Amino acid sequence: MFILIAYDVATSDKAGARRLRRVARACQDYGQRVQNSVFECHVDAHQWTLLRDRL
Repeated sequence: MFILIAYDVATSDKAGARRLRRVARACQDYGQRVQNSVFECHVDAHQWTLLRDRL
């Protein structure tokens, strides 16, 4: 399945910056970055479940 992930994480504090890096890393493990906060992912049902759990 093809999924598009777009996110917006507040980075006004250290916790927000850490959360932004964690989300970006999880998305990069399963897809390709097309913009700063947008990823295209081609995953099967099992991979989608794993990615969703990480997010």
